[in-house]
Formats: sequence, structure tokens, C-alpha cells
Amino acid sequence: MTLNVIIENFVAVDCEVSTVQRTSDDVEKSEIFTTPNAWGVLVGNGHPYVLQNAISFLRETAEIDLPQLMINLERHLQLREDKSFRDYLAGVEDRIRTKHSLVPDQEKREVMIAEEYGSEVTRLYDGSINSPAGELYVIAYDNKMNKLKKSGLTCRKNGVFGEIDLVHTLAAGSGGDIAGAYLSTQTSGVDWKKITDEFKFYLTALACATATANKGVGGFMGVVIVDQDGARYVEPQRVNAAVRVCGKQVAGDISKREAMVMAGDIFNGKASYFTIARDLGITKEDLLYAPCRVHQDVSRFNAMLTLSK
Repeated sequence: MTLNVIIENFVAVDCEVSTVQRTSDDVEKSEIFTTPNAWGVLVGNGHPYVLQNAISFLRETAEIDLPQLMINLERHLQLREDKSFRDYLAGVEDRIRTKHSLVPDQEKREVMIAEEYGSEVTRLYDGSINSPAGELYVIAYDNKMNKLKKSGLTCRKNGVFGEIDLVHTLAAGSGGDIAGAYLSTQTSGVDWKKITDEFKFYLTALACATATANKGVGGFMGVVIVDQDGARYVEPQRVNAAVRVCGKQVAGDISKREAMVMAGDIFNGKASYFTIARDLGITKEDLLYAPCRVHQDVSRFNAMLTLSK
């Protein structure tokens, strides 16, 4: 699974990938793209093949305008889903025919095959609708319209992109439930017309930090800003430092106000990493280069609280 966080024009993903027994903390899960009239970023969650197929499609697509790109990507994903559906059904039919091959009465055998095959088709179709393989999000700035465009697609049979321009915050994928809970409370009363980039960066880091409580979320978080100036990654060390700060806020080591000030200074390039690390009780190297694990921050806080009594 993958964490996706969207705070207006700030987009974040985690970078952890797990296999049966191993994990990697530095895997790219987002793709910046440029079209003749727009630029933006693609992120997603769910089954790894969904996002990787979409990224590969973007990289292989000739330059076209944003609306056509979205149509082509949508169609590409539908064709992939249809092919997987047909390939699976072909195997199912062979298995069912083999299963009933010893039934001596041909007419009865064909009826049994047809009934079981029909049930499998219905089950598979319902599963593809009710249990999607994941979600994709495209956050882009339309240079013709001078407007930020946000779209989302649920990766199921006949899935289509839908507009989510009115959604200010979104947390999806692994860890999205707890990150979304934090965002829903931390953004109460926010004037979205006046919100600053510093506050959006803080909220993004806070969502990423809280989501590390979930299994399969972690590694170095990637944050992309999409605006009239382009689509660009925030420096990884700044992101990691801000996420570490917010992890300490969740643990109770520092207040929300302190975390906001630290994250804002980090975003603006005004932060003294040595001072922040000292205030957090960690080393400068850990602040910049060790990914956040909120459980570790909470455990440390609780253990030290117990020892101090």
C-alpha cells in the first residue's frame, strides 16, 4: 500500500515498499509530468502495478494537452483492467471444464459448467466494482485557465477520472484513515483563501507523520508543489525534518504552535537544523536523514515520562 496526501496544491507520498520479508525506504511513487498547456504530478495507492502502469504510460506518451492526456490515461487503465478480467476468466473456464470433465452426460455437464462459470463471472465482476485495486490522483496546473485542477480515479472496471477541485485535503491509501482524522481536526476553521504555503507544508508533514503509525507506511516522504511556477519536489531533507518535527508533536514532546513555527522555518530555509534537533532531543543527522516512525517517538516519550517520576 501507499500513502497519498493532498493539501490543496501540496501532494505527498511515502516511499516504502514491502515484500514478504524485506522493505525498502526509498522508492519513487510519484511522477511529475508536463504537457503543452499544463504541468502536474501523478500519485496513487493500492496494488503496485496500478501506479507503475500509469507512470509508464505517462513516460511513453507524446506531448498532448491536459484534457486529452486524462482521457488517454483513463482509457489505458480501462483496457488494462478489461484484459486482466478476460485473462482471468479464460483460466476460470478451463479450470471449470477440467473439474466437470468426468461427468458422463454431456448435456448435464454443459449445464453445470455454464452455471458455475456464470457464478464466477458475477463474483469477479462484483469484486472488481466493490474491491478496487487502488486509486490514482492527478494534480495539475492548467496554464490556459490559470487554475489548479485535481482529479481522482478509483481503479475498478470502467473506472473514470472525477473532478475533486473542491476537496481541500485528502488522505488516502495505507495510513490515510489516521492521517485524515488528524487533518479533519487540524484544519477546522481554516480560511482556505488565505492559507499560506508554510501552513500547507506543516499540514502535509503532520499527515505524513501520523500515517507512519500504520503498517506499510514509511521511508522518506516525497512532497511535490504544483502551482503557476511549475511542479517541483521539495528538498528531501526539508521534508524529512518537517515530518520528524510533526512526529514529535504527535508524541507530545512539542506543541502544535512549536511544530508550526519549526515547519514554517524549515520550508522557508530559515531553520537552524542543529537547534531544532537539540530541542527535539535527537541529532541533526537523524533530523535530516532518519525517516519518521511515530511509534518510536511515542514510545520514547512515554518511557522517559515514566523514568522521570
